[in-house]
Formats: sequence, C-alpha cells, structure tokens
Amino acid sequence: MYYKTKGYFDNELEGFLNKNFENKEDVVSFLKKAQESEFMIEKIEKSKTERSPPPSFITSSIQQEAGSKFGISSKKIMSVLQKLYEAGLITYHRTDNVNLSSQYIDKIDEYVTSNYGSTYFKKRVYKSKVKCAQEAHEAIRPTNINKNKLDNSFDTFEKKGYELIWKRTTASQMANAVFDSYKIIINVSKSKYIFECKFEKLIFEGYKKVYDEYVSKKDNDDVPKSMKDDKFIKSLKEGEKINYKKIISNEKYQQPPLRYSEATLIKKMEKLGIGRPSTYSNI
Repeated sequence: MYYKTKGYFDNELEGFLNKNFENKEDVVSFLKKAQESEFMIEKIEKSKTERSPPPSFITSSIQQEAGSKFGISSKKIMSVLQKLYEAGLITYHRTDNVNLSSQYIDKIDEYVTSNYGSTYFKKRVYKSKVKCAQEAHEAIRPTNINKNKLDNSFDTFEKKGYELIWKRTTASQMANAVFDSYKIIINVSKSKYIFECKFEKLIFEGYKKVYDEYVSKKDNDDVPKSMKDDKFIKSLKEGEKINYKKIISNEKYQQPPLRYSEATLIKKMEKLGIGRPSTYSNI
C-alpha cells in the first residue's frame, strides 16, 4: 500500500508529488507542512516529443485491440474476420507478419498524399516481436485502400472491425505525431518534495489523423494532460508564487496480477511462443 498525492493549483495547473508515501503518518506530516507552505513555480521545461504509429494488425494484436475496444470474444473476432476475408475485403487473417507488401505501401502513399498531404506519409518496415514468427502472410490489411467504410449490408461488428483494420493499416505508414510537452515544477517551501504538472499540445497530427490507440483508464493516471493551446502556460513565469486549491493523498494498493481476459491471455501466449495465429482463439 502507498499514498499518491495530487495537487490542484490556480491557472488550471494540476500534478503529482514526486514522492509516494508508504505510511499514513508521513502523509499527514506532509499535508500539514503543505498547509503552512508557500508554493512557487520553480521551473518550466518545454520539449518536443514524437510518437510513432503501431504496426498493422496481426492475428493476436487485432484480437487484443478489438477485444478491449468492443468487448467481444476472440472467437467472435475471428468469425468477423473470416466473413470479411471471404467477402474479399481483407487479406488472410491468420498471420504473425507485421509488414505489408511494397505494392500496397505505394497505394497507401498515394492515398495519404492525395487526402492529407505528402508530410503525412512515412514508409516504415517493422520488426516482429512474436516468438518464432513465421511471417508466411502479409499483415491483416484491407484489399482496397480507397474503401474506408462498409455499407449497411454488413453488421455492426463487421463494420467496426473493417474500419479498425483500415485505420491501423493506413496509420502504420504515416508520420509521427508531434507534441509540445511541458513540465512545470512547483516548489513547496516547507518540504523537499515537488509537484510536477505535465501537459502536452498536439502540433502535428501525423498518424493520429486516422488512428488512436486504445488506452485503458488505469493506464491514464500519469499521462500528460492534453490542451488545445498553450496560452495559459505562456502566462506563467518561473519564480512566481502560486496558490493551491486542494491537495489530496489517495490510498493505493500494489495490485496483484489481474485475472486474464481473452485479450491479455493471447498477449501472454504470444510472448511465450504458445500457439499460432490459427489456434489462439481455439485455445
């Protein structure tokens, strides 16, 4: 068990203390000191960060992503993929190869350049992370890059599944997303610990123009807060005092490993080299 402390300040600033306390006495002691302290913006750090797109889907990754996003079983996902494959809409869906053919990459180049501009395209070759990958087939991709949606003759999951594949395939050959990242360090006068407020502003969408990865809520805790503009940060000055609105310490527990979902079990099997793309859902 530990205590995670978050501070809320004027000017929309909020951030975590750079220390997790292990017992209640230390937390109470810090909170008392905080009540008597002055707070000052010690440093404003700005940097550029980039994020690369994930590779095109393979059998295991689409089972994980679709399972998490849509809450459906791996067997149902394989059934959806089978229908899309039989309809000639996607390539073979039992594969562990993350790469695409050079001819198809050229088609993505044409599509991305004509729809979003040449700065959005970036040719990429990926390395498989799967143990004993055979890479006999291409990654799962649409057969026609110009078809980004299905009509109403397909059911909801077939439409969602196809759209997910189209977006991920296209994004895999697109430029990095670029962010302005800010870290604002707030000094606590009567403590050696500091608060770190992290923000980011998207300045170039890159692959995020078409695709956003699934992030579970539990992974969101320390993710920088996104903002549309940095006007309020430009109004802040190093060395100026700032008021706190509230400071809260929450009791947290070191979580034991969670029970497997189908998606996380497949991820573990893939990591250990158990099974093949054709047998994951049956196992």
